[in-house]
Amino acid sequence: MTTNLKKQSAPAQARAQGTLARRQQNNHPDYTPDIKKSNALTLKEQAALWWLKRDFLLLPVQPNSKKLVPGFGVYQDKITTQERAYQWFGERSLANLAVCGTQTSFILDFDDAELYKFWASKFPNESRTYTEQTPRGGYHVFAYAWGRDLKGIELIKGVELKRVVLIYPSVIDSKQYIRGQGDLLKVDAEILLSPLSKTPIIQQPARVDIHAKGTLQKIKSAYSCLALIQSFKPGVKISQSARRFISVPCPFHDDKEPSFWIDTERNLWGCHACGVRGDVINLYARLNGITNREAIREMEKTP
Repeated sequence: MTTNLKKQSAPAQARAQGTLARRQQNNHPDYTPDIKKSNALTLKEQAALWWLKRDFLLLPVQPNSKKLVPGFGVYQDKITTQERAYQWFGERSLANLAVCGTQTSFILDFDDAELYKFWASKFPNESRTYTEQTPRGGYHVFAYAWGRDLKGIELIKGVELKRVVLIYPSVIDSKQYIRGQGDLLKVDAEILLSPLSKTPIIQQPARVDIHAKGTLQKIKSAYSCLALIQSFKPGVKISQSARRFISVPCPFHDDKEPSFWIDTERNLWGCHACGVRGDVINLYARLNGITNREAIREMEKTP
């Protein structure tokens, strides 16, 4: 390698040394791509490695467009390695960069900026998951998802669930996508999508399992989060149209808008403002100002 470098011109030597340094850097086991600080990689390469590290798949897109390169797609070829990322998004590449979500991730595409802001205000913690702004003023929200299968969910106008979207630093109509802050969060997609769905996602009440085994299972089966809230705040108003997901004022802070949610099917609860959540035992403990261990003892005594 040294002999070949000596025979080359100074600019050629610099390019060769830069390529070698880049390859060595990316082979380092502790190397973490940093879009803001790295000078060895192109912006597209840095972005590609950032998404690969987070288990998203990559797709090359024709320059200044949203059309995938022929042969690539959700059910076709996808880029899954650093080597191919270098080939497609290297120094001379004109291709736009897109990511493809998987079964454990989702992408919300907000065309309506005001709808995004309204939704984000309802989920101040969860909406901090990684988000990019599109050249046309929309938003792409990325997150790891848990909960039910999201197939078949129909969302209201102004927002869509997408499998593939363009990302920073892609360009459309001479305008670049705007990179977000932070990282991807793991969220309950079912709860986040509920206010955006045209119809209720699931319409089933909580069920008591008379065959539950073990103390904790029997307690969770015998107590209802909704019943606890109603006993703690007898005057709480429950919407007649509410079925699975119920929103009420949070009992743990001065809540002018209902930010406390109850999932009546899974018997879980949480507060979008407080950021706390849990099961019926955690709720009993918080409402009574005792520990979880003390709550279990008290709840166990109740027939």
